[in-house]
Amino acid sequence: MGHAPNPALTPTSPIHRYSRAIVDAIHSGELAKAPTKVDAHFGLHYPTECAGVPSELLDPASSWADKEGFAATSRELAALFHKNFAEKKYADAVEPAVVAAGPVGAHAYPIGKGE
Repeated sequence: MGHAPNPALTPTSPIHRYSRAIVDAIHSGELAKAPTKVDAHFGLHYPTECAGVPSELLDPASSWADKEGFAATSRELAALFHKNFAEKKYADAVEPAVVAAGPVGAHAYPIGKGE
């Protein structure tokens, strides 16, 4: 007994077209040249332009109707990362550069050697 394919994932769906455009831009090297923004909490760079893809789909925050809710959830996720990293004692086992590569900004759980 099979199941019906998800119409959102067919080759003619917008999601498929946008995904294909992003993959094509990666392969051509164009995505590496695209302007980027940096996520305030995780320090990740994301492109603001990609041919064939609406720019609002490239910005993680734009997928949330509640922008403050997105920001609050991002802060919470960053704090949970720091808490887990500290409680599992990972921070004491890695170089400071590894700790510094984690989420940025104020967090509720200080991590790292002697912090």
